[in-house]
Amino acid sequence: MQKFGLFGGTVGFDGKEVTGSAAVNAQAGLLSVLGYHPTTSLSWFLTGTELIAGILLIAGFVTPLAAAALIGDMFNIIFGMQWQAGWFGSADGGPGYEFAVVALGAAVAVSLVGPGRFSVDRALGWRLSGVPWGVAGVALGLLVGLVVLVVLGPGFGGADLSPPSGP
Repeated sequence: MQKFGLFGGTVGFDGKEVTGSAAVNAQAGLLSVLGYHPTTSLSWFLTGTELIAGILLIAGFVTPLAAAALIGDMFNIIFGMQWQAGWFGSADGGPGYEFAVVALGAAVAVSLVGPGRFSVDRALGWRLSGVPWGVAGVALGLLVGLVVLVVLGPGFGGADLSPPSGP
């Protein structure tokens, strides 16, 4: 929801807080700097995926698919955006990937364990849990994350964001 400018909002490149479509477009600018393309459509897709997958996980609805979406997202955050900053971040303020690894691990765990007792999947009588469903969710998430990273993004390691060396 923050990428839509809610709950603290998104900060644009000018340092001002932006909301709504301006917040999603600010994220498109970040994706451009990081080497992703096409940035505007990818930004909208990413924002929608995070919002919808989060809601689906909270509700416990099509759980392996929702977990797969977040696995692909965290895979890109780790390897395409935050890898150069290291585990806890860099001295220049770049965020580390430790939180993204925890979120990735949680999405993998939810995919493997399945929905909880009070979930839409269970209420509908769907048995979307166990090794086959969990492995399928993890594999789908990693595959989509890899394709986005390599085809639409900067590849492993992310964009070179080191400051230029001056004379």
